[in-house]
Formats: sequence, structure tokens, C-alpha cells
Amino acid sequence: MVDPWRGWWPSNDPARRRFPPHLLIPGTMRESTWTSPPSFRGRKAEMRALIDSGLWWRRYHGLPLSRRLSRFLEQEVSEYWLCPLSVQEMLYKWRHRRLPAPDPTGWLAEATAGYRIAPVTLEAGRVAGLWEWSHGDPVDRLLAAIAQSEGLTLVHTDQRLRPLTGFPQRYFPNVGME
Repeated sequence: MVDPWRGWWPSNDPARRRFPPHLLIPGTMRESTWTSPPSFRGRKAEMRALIDSGLWWRRYHGLPLSRRLSRFLEQEVSEYWLCPLSVQEMLYKWRHRRLPAPDPTGWLAEATAGYRIAPVTLEAGRVAGLWEWSHGDPVDRLLAAIAQSEGLTLVHTDQRLRPLTGFPQRYFPNVGME
């Protein structure tokens, strides 16, 4: 059997790009006029990502991220979103000496630059409280609910969130775990 897709995709050379022959309807499309989908024209995909607290912290402070996660953030994400609870969670840990960092008055504005701030709504609180999950971390539950209610994808490295359902998510193992 001949594979009708063979040699069709991907091709960086526009002269070699062609439509799969089994989908060509005679007289409706010429091979030379077909172009690749928008996501492959050198633009980023249209993903709006809600960045998990720990991931935001690691990205800003230049701590190691897996190659797969770094590539994903660079190539797939078009909008970076941050929840105010993520900021609160990291500053709480800093204040109680569980995270080493200088005084946040010097770096917090820079660390949140480029992020859109996700709203913490009553609807997200309702959804977070009603999920029947064994995972009880209120910040994680609210991040997932905000992602669901705002049409965002929660990007995280938390193994406890990975098996949960009801919200769009992308899980990446921590560095050293892949």
C-alpha cells in the first residue's frame, strides 16, 4: 500500500510543499497555491498559559528547567498568565525562609513583567471548592479552577496535579525526573 502522506509534511522548502493527493479535488486547488497552517508560518501557537507558582519562581530566578519544558514555553506559549496567589505563595515561603532569595521589593516588579494577571473570581472559588479531589492544596485547586474558567492551560511540574481532570493542563516532569 502506498502512503499518500509520504513526503507531504513537514517541508521547509515551499517548492516541495504539496497537498496530500488523496485529498485533492480536481480543479479546486493547485499544489503551488497551498501553504502550511498558520501555526507553522514562523509564528507561535496561540496558547494562553497559566504558569504554576513554582515554575514562575524557577523561570525568573534562572533555576534549571527541562529542555522539553523550555522548548515548550518558547515555542508554544503566546500569552503568559500569573495568578496573584502564586506570588503570595512564593513570598510566604520566602518570608518563612523556605526559599532563598533577596528581599522581593527589589525584584518582584521585574519578575511579574510580561505576565497578564489572572482574576481570582467567585466562580473559580466555587469550582475549586466543589471538585471531588483528594488533593487538598487550596492554591493548586484554585489555579486549576482559574485555568478552567478563564480558558487558560495550567502549565506545571506538580505530580499531584497530573492525574486530576476537569481543567486544561500541560504537565512536565521536574529536571532530573525525565
